Amino acid sequence: MLMELSITDARVLAIGGGTVGTRRIRQFVDAGAAVTVVSLQVTDDVRQMATAGTVRLSVRAFAENDLDAHPWRLVSIAITDRDQSAQMVQMAMQRNLLVVNAHGGGNAHLVAERQLGSVSVGVSTGGRSPGLARKVADRIVNDLGSDLIQEAQSDIDSLAGKPAKQPEAMEQA
Repeated sequence: MLMELSITDARVLAIGGGTVGTRRIRQFVDAGAAVTVVSLQVTDDVRQMATAGTVRLSVRAFAENDLDAHPWRLVSIAITDRDQSAQMVQMAMQRNLLVVNAHGGGNAHLVAERQLGSVSVGVSTGGRSPGLARKVADRIVNDLGSDLIQEAQSDIDSLAGKPAKQPEAMEQA
């Protein structure tokens, strides 16, 4: 079941600051979350976000008491060691936290999301193939084209009581 979850102002613990972790951290930040990153190694992008004050960064190994440091809404695990990430999942789930794990086994999964105006398109493989989900989401957005999106936006605006936008006049070549 796909469900949209607002994480605006929510505390998110991101364990792992490599390529996958960075992509997720950026998504959480873009969604308005208050992100804390715990990782021994981080990308330059994560360091830049920390320097800018966009995320809190602790360059160190994860410790179990990190899960108790704040009332986390979500824990994201993106480390290379599958066994260690499985242990982290169990620790977090014992605390009734939502857990997204790059290796699966969490109680939540991120979807490949694409935004077209106020329309969100989400594709999920249940965490089995995030790369495939991203490709399918891109294909859907590209194949739908702007006409369908404009029609959907008009429908949304009319439901919200906004006047319909008139199509722009086409320029003569």
